[in-house]
Amino acid sequence: MWQPSKVGILTDIIYQNLVPPLSDTISSNIERVELFTHRVSDYTEFLFVRLSTVGGQFGWGEASFNQLNGQVVVALGMLVEALEGSPLQEVKSYLSGLPAWKYGRAYQIALSALEQALNDVEAQWLGVPFGSLFGSRKRDKIDCYANINRGTTDRSRAGWAKRAERAITEGFSALKIAPFDRITDKDLPHLSNGFLHGIDTISAVRDVASSNINLMLDCHWRFCPESAIFLVDEVERFDLGWLEAPILEDHLAIGDLCKVRRKANELNIKLAGGEYLDGLRATAPFLKSGAFDVINPDIRLCGVKGALDVAVEADAQGILYAPHNHLGPVMTAVNLHLLSVVPHALTLEMQFEETDIDVDLIDPAVFTPVNGRLKVPEGSGLGIDINMNALSSVPLH
Repeated sequence: MWQPSKVGILTDIIYQNLVPPLSDTISSNIERVELFTHRVSDYTEFLFVRLSTVGGQFGWGEASFNQLNGQVVVALGMLVEALEGSPLQEVKSYLSGLPAWKYGRAYQIALSALEQALNDVEAQWLGVPFGSLFGSRKRDKIDCYANINRGTTDRSRAGWAKRAERAITEGFSALKIAPFDRITDKDLPHLSNGFLHGIDTISAVRDVASSNINLMLDCHWRFCPESAIFLVDEVERFDLGWLEAPILEDHLAIGDLCKVRRKANELNIKLAGGEYLDGLRATAPFLKSGAFDVINPDIRLCGVKGALDVAVEADAQGILYAPHNHLGPVMTAVNLHLLSVVPHALTLEMQFEETDIDVDLIDPAVFTPVNGRLKVPEGSGLGIDINMNALSSVPLH
């Protein structure tokens, strides 16, 4: 039986036992919070928070959400007024007491970015890696996969195949595709030309990806429950690592998700989802009901500690943990550190070459996989260096 209080207590005990409080002698007041952007493509613009302390530390957080970026900036502006000049620990206590779920997605994203930055600074003060704030390191390298969807501008069979070959050449041993963007009929999507194109795309990618390449399929909630069952039968032959988000994932859909999962499992396919569930409060009913084989929480909506809570509870329910991570380097670094300490770490999503213009933002070797795995950054805090010359400042006041 799921008991949220036990999970919360468990993560609190992990944190308290491993991390000493900041020394009163350390100058740890927040001096300034800054906001920066980095344009990646016509669709994507990274949004970063940098928090600086009187003692000279800088902590990074990521608040990228594309179409909501403007709203996130407004939310950050409101929050920052209460932070600058305050002691770090007081700020952490203040932010942790705010009901992020109550005020909408942009507010949740803003709070998460500040939490990331605060933890980055605290880990630097303590001289430990970011993940060590939440547990002892269990693994130094993390399996990863290339999400090749957003950077695939040529959506033909040949275009998808070319992108798959490119990702494999760059060291990825697992791929994810989302080929059903031509589906517009919500009632009978499996009878549409868009569905047939999607199936043909999967076939093309599988043709160039040998059997030792893990292939995941993201459906972006484009199917109804009946058509999702039909889809499962159609994709069995492609030996998928998982089927992700075939239907809407609100709480009323849990029963239908369980039916789709049972059908998929009969054909040796895992069902994944949950990227828009905001923390354990929202995710627990899905975990308890067995709606997924793989849970894909998003740190921007869950927060850092919330994502850890989900990981702990997922492990208790025998569900695999693979974070949703399709944006910039700060979110990737945070996820790598958490994956290094959580009970079970399946794999990490990486947005693959949406464009070729963001290589100057961070050393590309840091997040280039070797034999399908990424090394967890070393050093204190997040352990990454961001090129400030590649960023554009955004006023908060």
